[in-house]
Amino acid sequence: MANEIILYHGSGYNQNELMPGYKRSGKLVQWDETESNEWLYATTSKATAITLGFCSKIEKIYDVKRCVTHGNEIKITFYNNRVPSKSELERLQVYLYTIEFDNNWVSNSNKHNKLTTEYKTKSTIRSTIISKEQVDMKEWLKDKRITLISGSVGKPLPHYLTW
Repeated sequence: MANEIILYHGSGYNQNELMPGYKRSGKLVQWDETESNEWLYATTSKATAITLGFCSKIEKIYDVKRCVTHGNEIKITFYNNRVPSKSELERLQVYLYTIEFDNNWVSNSNKHNKLTTEYKTKSTIRSTIISKEQVDMKEWLKDKRITLISGSVGKPLPHYLTW
C-alpha cells in the first residue's frame, strides 16, 4: 500500500458509508461555481479533512454564513447572534474517515479554496473505508485561534473573545 493514495474525509456524522450530501437530502446546495453537494470531497491531508469536517458540522448546527480557515486560524461568520461557546465547540462530534483511493475519485481543481490535495466523487463509499475515528475536539481546538463574527453587526462579538 506504500504507493497507493490515501484520502481523508472529515464529517460530523458517524456512518458506515459516505456519499454526496445530495444523495441523502435530495436538495442541491451550490457553494461556488465549481463545488456542490452533488459530490463527496476528500483530501490527502488529515489536518485539512478535520478542519473541513469541523466547518461542515458548524454549518449544520448554527446559522453560519462562512467558515474561513488559514493554518491554525478559523474565522466563523454567523448570520445572527446565536453563536456557540468554546465549550460547545469542544463538544462537537467530528469523525475522520480514512479512505483507499480508487478510480471513482477525480482531482478537484477549485480556484476558490485553492486546495491542491482535494479529490471528489459522486459514488457512495463503503468497501474502501479503511478506518473511522472520532476526533477529540478539545485537543484539536487547543492550538487554534478561533474568531466568531456576528453577521448582523459584521464585527467580532464583544462578548466572545478570540481564543
